[in-house]
Amino acid sequence: MTAVPLLSVAHCNVNCTDLARSRAFYEGVLGLAPSTRTNPEPQDGTGFGIPGPAAWDAWMLHDHRGAFTAPVVDLLQWLVPTPVGVPYPDPGHPGLAALRFVVPSVDTLRAALEPDSIVAGDEQSLSVLDPDGVRLSFRTGPVEAIEFRGVTVNCTDLGRSRDWYERVLGLETTGGGTLGAVSSADLALPDQAEVFTIALTHRAGAAGRAYASAHHLGIFRMAFMVDDIDAGYELLRDQGVSCFSPPVTLDMGPQIPIDGLRALFFPDPDGACLELIETIR
Repeated sequence: MTAVPLLSVAHCNVNCTDLARSRAFYEGVLGLAPSTRTNPEPQDGTGFGIPGPAAWDAWMLHDHRGAFTAPVVDLLQWLVPTPVGVPYPDPGHPGLAALRFVVPSVDTLRAALEPDSIVAGDEQSLSVLDPDGVRLSFRTGPVEAIEFRGVTVNCTDLGRSRDWYERVLGLETTGGGTLGAVSSADLALPDQAEVFTIALTHRAGAAGRAYASAHHLGIFRMAFMVDDIDAGYELLRDQGVSCFSPPVTLDMGPQIPIDGLRALFFPDPDGACLELIETIR
Protein backbone atom coordinates (compact mmCIF):
# COMPACT_ATOMS: atom_id res chain seq x y z
CA MET A 1 0.00 0.00 0.00
CA THR A 2 1.07 3.59 -0.63
CA ALA A 3 1.95 5.86 2.28
CA VAL A 4 0.60 9.40 2.50
CA PRO A 5 3.19 11.68 0.79
CA LEU A 6 3.98 14.08 3.63
CA LEU A 7 5.96 17.24 2.89
CA SER A 8 6.95 18.31 6.40
CA VAL A 9 5.90 18.53 10.03
CA ALA A 10 3.89 21.75 10.44
CA HIS A 11 3.31 22.03 14.17
CA CYS A 12 2.41 20.44 17.47
CA ASN A 13 -0.65 21.84 19.20
CA VAL A 14 -0.48 22.57 22.94
CA ASN A 15 -3.81 23.35 24.62
CA CYS A 16 -3.55 25.78 27.54
CA THR A 17 -5.84 27.38 30.10
CA ASP A 18 -4.49 30.95 29.84
CA LEU A 19 -2.96 31.97 26.50
CA ALA A 20 -1.29 35.12 27.86
CA ARG A 21 0.34 33.23 30.72
CA SER A 22 1.56 30.44 28.46
CA ARG A 23 2.87 32.91 25.88
CA ALA A 24 4.87 34.63 28.61
CA PHE A 25 6.49 31.28 29.42
CA TYR A 26 7.19 30.03 25.87
CA GLU A 27 8.36 33.43 24.64
CA GLY A 28 9.86 35.09 27.71
CA VAL A 29 11.45 32.05 29.34
CA LEU A 30 12.11 29.67 26.45
CA GLY A 31 12.81 32.26 23.76
CA LEU A 32 10.29 31.29 21.08
CA ALA A 33 8.79 34.05 18.95
CA PRO A 34 5.17 34.66 17.84
CA SER A 35 4.43 34.58 14.11
CA THR A 36 0.75 33.97 13.38
CA ARG A 37 -2.43 34.36 15.39
CA THR A 38 -5.57 32.32 14.70
CA ASN A 39 -8.71 33.60 16.41
CA PRO A 40 -11.79 32.71 14.34
CA GLU A 41 -15.45 33.10 15.13
CA PRO A 42 -17.22 29.89 16.26
CA GLN A 43 -17.51 27.34 13.45
CA ASP A 44 -18.50 23.72 12.95
CA GLY A 45 -16.29 21.51 15.14
CA THR A 46 -16.94 18.25 13.26
CA GLY A 47 -13.44 18.08 11.81
CA PHE A 48 -11.96 18.17 15.32
CA GLY A 49 -14.38 15.53 16.53
CA ILE A 50 -16.29 18.20 18.48
CA PRO A 51 -20.11 18.05 18.27
CA GLY A 52 -21.35 21.60 17.83
CA PRO A 53 -19.42 24.85 17.49
CA ALA A 54 -15.68 25.29 18.03
CA ALA A 55 -13.70 28.50 18.66
CA TRP A 56 -10.22 29.24 19.93
CA ASP A 57 -7.49 31.83 20.30
CA ALA A 58 -3.96 30.70 19.40
CA TRP A 59 -0.47 31.81 18.46
CA MET A 60 2.06 29.95 16.35
CA LEU A 61 5.45 30.20 18.06
CA HIS A 62 8.67 29.58 16.15
CA ASP A 63 12.34 29.23 16.99
CA HIS A 64 15.22 31.16 15.41
CA ARG A 65 14.90 29.18 12.16
CA GLY A 66 11.64 30.95 11.32
CA ALA A 67 7.97 30.05 11.04
CA PHE A 68 8.12 28.63 7.50
CA THR A 69 11.38 26.66 7.64
CA ALA A 70 10.84 24.50 10.74
CA PRO A 71 7.93 23.12 12.79
CA VAL A 72 6.26 25.47 15.26
CA VAL A 73 4.35 25.21 18.53
CA ASP A 74 0.62 25.93 18.10
CA LEU A 75 -0.20 27.34 21.54
CA LEU A 76 -3.99 27.34 21.79
CA GLN A 77 -6.68 28.28 24.30
CA TRP A 78 -10.08 26.79 23.58
CA LEU A 79 -12.99 29.23 23.97
CA VAL A 80 -15.82 26.98 22.76
CA PRO A 81 -15.85 24.42 24.25
CA THR A 82 -13.70 25.45 27.19
CA PRO A 83 -10.64 23.35 28.17
CA VAL A 84 -11.07 20.14 30.12
CA GLY A 85 -8.82 17.75 32.04
CA VAL A 86 -5.14 18.00 32.91
CA PRO A 87 -2.03 16.98 30.94
CA TYR A 88 -0.96 13.38 31.47
CA PRO A 89 0.33 13.09 35.06
CA ASP A 90 2.03 9.79 34.13
CA PRO A 91 4.98 10.44 31.77
CA GLY A 92 4.43 7.02 30.18
CA HIS A 93 0.74 7.45 29.32
CA PRO A 94 0.03 6.71 25.64
CA GLY A 95 -0.24 9.79 23.44
CA LEU A 96 1.68 12.93 22.56
CA ALA A 97 3.66 13.15 25.77
CA ALA A 98 6.39 15.81 25.50
CA LEU A 99 7.81 18.47 23.21
CA ARG A 100 11.54 18.08 22.59
CA PHE A 101 13.98 20.98 22.24
CA VAL A 102 17.71 21.44 21.70
CA VAL A 103 19.35 24.42 23.45
CA PRO A 104 22.89 25.83 23.53
CA SER A 105 23.10 25.26 27.30
CA VAL A 106 20.69 23.68 29.73
CA ASP A 107 22.46 25.58 32.52
CA THR A 108 21.39 28.90 31.00
CA LEU A 109 17.83 27.63 30.63
CA ARG A 110 17.83 26.25 34.17
CA ALA A 111 18.69 29.70 35.52
CA ALA A 112 15.66 31.21 33.76
CA LEU A 113 13.18 28.64 35.07
CA GLU A 114 11.24 28.56 38.30
CA PRO A 115 12.73 25.70 40.35
CA ASP A 116 9.36 24.00 40.84
CA SER A 117 8.91 23.69 37.05
CA ILE A 118 11.95 21.40 36.73
CA VAL A 119 11.09 17.71 36.98
CA ALA A 120 14.54 16.24 36.42
CA GLY A 121 17.87 17.12 34.88
CA ASP A 122 21.61 16.78 34.65
CA GLU A 123 24.47 18.60 32.93
CA GLN A 124 23.13 17.84 29.46
CA SER A 125 19.36 17.59 29.80
CA LEU A 126 16.29 18.96 31.56
CA SER A 127 12.70 17.78 31.91
CA VAL A 128 10.34 20.69 32.60
CA LEU A 129 6.62 21.36 33.07
CA ASP A 130 4.99 24.35 31.39
CA PRO A 131 2.40 26.46 33.30
CA ASP A 132 -0.32 23.83 32.68
CA GLY A 133 1.89 20.84 33.41
CA VAL A 134 2.79 19.91 29.81
CA ARG A 135 6.13 18.08 29.67
CA LEU A 136 9.00 19.67 27.79
CA SER A 137 12.35 17.98 27.22
CA PHE A 138 15.60 19.89 26.63
CA ARG A 139 19.07 18.73 25.74
CA THR A 140 22.28 20.61 25.09
CA GLY A 141 23.38 20.61 21.46
CA PRO A 142 25.34 22.54 18.82
CA VAL A 143 22.68 25.21 18.11
CA GLU A 144 22.86 28.99 18.25
CA ALA A 145 19.48 29.30 19.99
CA ILE A 146 16.62 27.10 21.10
CA GLU A 147 15.26 24.76 18.41
CA PHE A 148 11.98 22.83 18.50
CA ARG A 149 13.27 19.47 17.31
CA GLY A 150 10.75 16.77 18.11
CA VAL A 151 7.96 15.18 20.08
CA THR A 152 7.68 12.10 22.28
CA VAL A 153 4.77 9.83 21.35
CA ASN A 154 4.11 7.14 23.94
CA CYS A 155 2.67 3.88 22.67
CA THR A 156 1.44 0.58 24.07
CA ASP A 157 3.12 -1.55 21.39
CA LEU A 158 6.35 -0.13 19.94
CA GLY A 159 6.52 -2.55 17.03
CA ARG A 160 2.94 -1.91 16.00
CA SER A 161 3.33 1.87 16.18
CA ARG A 162 6.64 1.91 14.34
CA ASP A 163 5.18 -0.22 11.54
CA TRP A 164 2.11 2.06 11.36
CA TYR A 165 4.09 5.32 11.12
CA GLU A 166 6.36 3.81 8.48
CA ARG A 167 3.63 2.13 6.46
CA VAL A 168 0.88 4.76 6.68
CA LEU A 169 2.91 7.99 6.82
CA GLY A 170 6.15 6.98 5.12
CA LEU A 171 8.41 7.87 8.05
CA GLU A 172 11.83 6.26 8.40
CA THR A 173 13.40 4.82 11.56
CA THR A 174 16.63 6.69 12.30
CA GLY A 175 17.55 5.29 15.70
CA GLY A 176 16.30 3.93 19.00
CA GLY A 177 17.15 1.52 21.76
CA THR A 178 16.22 0.15 25.17
CA LEU A 179 17.09 1.45 28.61
CA GLY A 180 15.66 -0.54 31.47
CA ALA A 181 11.88 -0.72 31.09
CA VAL A 182 11.80 1.92 28.34
CA SER A 183 12.25 1.16 24.65
CA SER A 184 12.11 3.68 21.84
CA ALA A 185 12.37 4.21 18.09
CA ASP A 186 13.20 7.57 16.49
CA LEU A 187 11.37 8.28 13.24
CA ALA A 188 11.51 11.16 10.79
CA LEU A 189 10.47 12.16 7.31
CA PRO A 190 13.09 11.18 4.72
CA ASP A 191 16.09 13.53 4.91
CA GLN A 192 14.47 15.55 7.72
CA ALA A 193 15.86 13.86 10.84
CA GLU A 194 17.91 16.97 11.66
CA VAL A 195 14.75 19.08 11.47
CA PHE A 196 12.25 17.08 13.54
CA THR A 197 12.16 13.61 15.11
CA ILE A 198 9.21 11.63 16.42
CA ALA A 199 10.38 9.55 19.38
CA LEU A 200 8.03 6.58 19.72
CA THR A 201 8.44 5.41 23.30
CA HIS A 202 7.11 2.40 25.19
CA ARG A 203 7.30 1.87 28.93
CA ALA A 204 6.64 -1.61 30.33
CA GLY A 205 3.04 -1.86 31.49
CA ALA A 206 1.83 1.18 29.54
CA ALA A 207 -1.93 1.12 29.05
CA GLY A 208 -4.78 3.41 28.10
CA ARG A 209 -5.62 5.74 25.22
CA ALA A 210 -4.58 9.25 24.22
CA TYR A 211 -6.81 12.25 24.91
CA ALA A 212 -10.22 11.76 23.36
CA SER A 213 -11.21 15.45 23.23
CA ALA A 214 -9.64 18.13 21.04
CA HIS A 215 -10.05 20.67 23.87
CA HIS A 216 -8.26 18.55 26.47
CA LEU A 217 -5.33 20.34 28.11
CA GLY A 218 -1.95 19.12 26.90
CA ILE A 219 -0.37 18.21 23.57
CA PHE A 220 -3.37 17.12 21.54
CA ARG A 221 -2.24 16.87 17.88
CA MET A 222 0.70 16.91 15.48
CA ALA A 223 0.18 18.31 11.99
CA PHE A 224 1.83 17.45 8.65
CA MET A 225 1.74 19.37 5.38
CA VAL A 226 0.53 17.68 2.17
CA ASP A 227 -0.03 18.85 -1.39
CA ASP A 228 -3.35 17.05 -1.90
CA ILE A 229 -5.50 16.41 1.16
CA ASP A 230 -8.19 14.52 -0.75
CA ALA A 231 -5.61 12.05 -2.01
CA GLY A 232 -4.25 11.79 1.54
CA TYR A 233 -7.73 11.03 2.84
CA GLU A 234 -8.17 8.21 0.34
CA LEU A 235 -4.75 6.75 1.15
CA LEU A 236 -5.57 6.77 4.86
CA ARG A 237 -8.87 5.03 4.19
CA ASP A 238 -7.06 2.45 2.07
CA GLN A 239 -4.83 1.75 5.09
CA GLY A 240 -7.88 1.24 7.32
CA VAL A 241 -7.51 4.54 9.22
CA SER A 242 -10.79 5.98 10.53
CA CYS A 243 -10.57 9.77 10.23
CA PHE A 244 -12.67 12.04 12.43
CA SER A 245 -14.46 13.22 9.27
CA PRO A 246 -13.66 13.86 5.61
CA PRO A 247 -11.38 16.87 5.01
CA VAL A 248 -12.84 20.14 6.32
CA THR A 249 -12.26 23.80 5.53
CA LEU A 250 -11.45 25.82 8.65
CA ASP A 251 -11.73 29.56 9.13
CA MET A 252 -8.47 30.78 10.67
CA GLY A 253 -9.69 34.22 11.76
CA PRO A 254 -9.24 37.81 10.58
CA GLN A 255 -5.44 37.82 10.95
CA ILE A 256 -5.07 35.14 8.25
CA PRO A 257 -5.85 36.55 4.77
CA ILE A 258 -7.08 33.31 3.21
CA ASP A 259 -10.56 31.97 2.48
CA GLY A 260 -9.93 28.89 4.58
CA LEU A 261 -7.51 26.12 5.41
CA ARG A 262 -8.24 22.49 4.54
CA ALA A 263 -7.44 20.01 7.29
CA LEU A 264 -8.01 16.36 8.16
CA PHE A 265 -7.77 14.79 11.63
CA PHE A 266 -7.15 11.11 12.39
CA PRO A 267 -5.76 8.89 15.20
CA ASP A 268 -2.59 6.82 15.46
CA PRO A 269 -2.88 3.26 16.87
CA ASP A 270 -3.11 4.58 20.47
CA GLY A 271 -5.51 7.41 19.66
CA ALA A 272 -2.98 10.27 19.45
CA CYS A 273 -4.42 12.88 17.09
CA LEU A 274 -2.58 13.58 13.85
CA GLU A 275 -3.52 16.15 11.22
CA LEU A 276 -2.98 16.77 7.54
CA ILE A 277 -2.97 20.37 6.30
CA GLU A 278 -3.16 21.11 2.59
CA THR A 279 -0.66 23.62 1.24
CA ILE A 280 -2.27 26.89 0.23
CA ARG A 281 -2.38 27.31 -3.53
